[in-house]
Amino acid sequence: MSPSRQSPSGPPPGPGRVLAVLAVACLVAGTAVTVFVILQARGRPAAPPPRPAWQGELEQLAQSVHGWMSERDLSELPATFTLEVLASGENPRLEPEALLDPWGRAYRLRRTDGGFELTGLGADGSVGGTGEDADVTILVRAAPMSFGGR
Repeated sequence: MSPSRQSPSGPPPGPGRVLAVLAVACLVAGTAVTVFVILQARGRPAAPPPRPAWQGELEQLAQSVHGWMSERDLSELPATFTLEVLASGENPRLEPEALLDPWGRAYRLRRTDGGFELTGLGADGSVGGTGEDADVTILVRAAPMSFGGR
């Protein structure tokens, strides 16, 4: 006679044992996900600082200055040019408020070799800073004039 094999069958697992198995499985899965995210993040470059909301206003001002130069066929700003020129005269290009940062201070204009630079000094009105106090500078290179004809 052959001995019969009996399968080890005991009482069904209790709720405590099921919960313990689930807790261990969740802990292992959570650790694996955390390790995966950390390893993925190591290969990525740091995110650039957020762009201040008012940077778009400064870019529009730079476009207005460049447009003013183009209308006059200028390759550089005259030494006497001020931003107020854009908001004055018979047909102003801008409203006077467009020459001011969100804190009511005038944007800074500086002539450079071959262009100009506009700067806003952020909430604190001082050079440097981070976050809301960060400065924003727009550098515009004026295109060299082209002379057509023969």
